[in-house]
Amino acid sequence: MQQALTEAGIGTLIHYPIPPHRQPAYAASGFANDAFPIATGIADTTLSLPMGPHLAPDQVAKVVDVVCHAC
Repeated sequence: MQQALTEAGIGTLIHYPIPPHRQPAYAASGFANDAFPIATGIADTTLSLPMGPHLAPDQVAKVVDVVCHAC
């Protein structure tokens, strides 16, 4: 989906590029990389889309269209 949005000129970001238990702040906790599979799954699959009052209706429609066709 991210590739389709990028090709359509729509910027995205990976919302959680590193799950919380893998963040440097928790390194001393000793959590295994697979300790929190749900958090890891969310980090691997959650994408931030452009949204907010700054978008014109046609921009919103474009995002929705690309998302719907990418699924």
